[in-house]
Amino acid sequence: MDSKAAHYQRILQAIQAAADATALSRAVAPLLQETGFGASGMVDAETGEETRLSYLEIAECLMETDRLFFQKPIELLVMAHQRSKEIMLGVPPRPPEPEAPPPWQQFL
Repeated sequence: MDSKAAHYQRILQAIQAAADATALSRAVAPLLQETGFGASGMVDAETGEETRLSYLEIAECLMETDRLFFQKPIELLVMAHQRSKEIMLGVPPRPPEPEAPPPWQQFL
């Protein structure tokens, strides 16, 4: 697995294992950094109010920007959005799936 695929795999596992919103936010932070968002919240300079984008809204922005370039971050942000809904409903995190052995090992 190349380093980028391994990077996204680690993020996916962290999203699936997130037990609360804080853990989910930590899991998604690298995606926000690499896509230029940095954070999901913005502060209005005039009112001082903070506006937060959902992970789905961020994914939609990335789709409008460059769907092919941001394909994997978009997929992971959609999964993070789904996990955030599950957290609100009290669904426990999924245990990480063990990596499947390479197909050639069946012949050993």
